[in-house]
Amino acid sequence: MSRDRLALSIARWISILCHPLVLASLLLLSGTIKREGLTAGLESASTVLGFVVIPIALFMAWRFRSGAWSTIDASRPRERPALYGFALVLLLGLLLIVARRPEMRYLARTTFCLVGMLLVAFMLNRWIKASLHLSFCAFSGVVALNFAVPLGVLLLAALPLLSWARVRMGRHTLSEVIVGASLGLSAGAIAAFR
Repeated sequence: MSRDRLALSIARWISILCHPLVLASLLLLSGTIKREGLTAGLESASTVLGFVVIPIALFMAWRFRSGAWSTIDASRPRERPALYGFALVLLLGLLLIVARRPEMRYLARTTFCLVGMLLVAFMLNRWIKASLHLSFCAFSGVVALNFAVPLGVLLLAALPLLSWARVRMGRHTLSEVIVGASLGLSAGAIAAFR
């Protein structure tokens, strides 16, 4: 295997391991279990995974397999509005669920900040395609610092490597990963620090 192909393969694996849905699930599971204990935390996490994460994963797979998207990550700016719209509808629905379940109300602030982060990325999409991989990695890292410091430090330390991977794969430019990371750090700071 050539050095170039090896670098591309490594970049792909980094992108898969740091995919927004993977990081959102990791943050969710660690946060709910820490806050509610194992059984109740898994129940709350299952609600969010079933209502938001799994439908987004299925939507992304469907859009890619139908030919509507060139990659499963909606890598072209014109592909992003459908992803943003679908995710925002689900997150707004999640806010309604969280509001009706007292044991899950602590998730409202984080969900609200995710909505804000995606809305800003959606508005910026006309000019720049912010990296959602970087947004979610930065967001998850900052939020995790409140309850799982090693996880938060690991995710924040992964930002440069993930930036390299996204640029190396040709999915983003340097400015797009910087904007994505900035959005995630800002939204994470609002969610995490009271």
